[in-house]
Amino acid sequence: NAAKNLFCSLVSSYLVHHGYCATATAFARATGQTIQEEQNSIKNRQRIQKLVLAGRVGEAIEATQQLYPGLLERNPNLLFMLKCRQFVEMVNGTDSEVRCFSARSPKSQGSYPGSPNMSPRHGANNSHINNAGGVWNYFSFSIQTILL
Repeated sequence: NAAKNLFCSLVSSYLVHHGYCATATAFARATGQTIQEEQNSIKNRQRIQKLVLAGRVGEAIEATQQLYPGLLERNPNLLFMLKCRQFVEMVNGTDSEVRCFSARSPKSQGSYPGSPNMSPRHGANNSHINNAGGVWNYFSFSIQTILL
């Protein structure tokens, strides 16, 4: 019976950790357990994760600071990794802060003297930009583990 409870607790924890709200609820009902976390918290974490995966890291940092005050201050390595990823997304032009700035700016990226041209035509010369996904692959496990 103790092994069964341990197994059920492990499965429930996995479902909650990975954001399977409906499945976790159904599993808890079927096994007579309670879920240790509110569904709103699970959904908030899913939202933050989706923002990061969509390249909207600035919004993810803001949402994390709003929903989980002090989390990033207590985990400076996580904040550093998120800021690194945000920088990569800004270079790629996919972070929301860059998109907002670009939408307001009448000039294109290449029109400033000395600024690198980020067009696909010149992308082959910018291998550090094209390899930015490798940075995310390196950091993603740590970020997801701490956030979730």
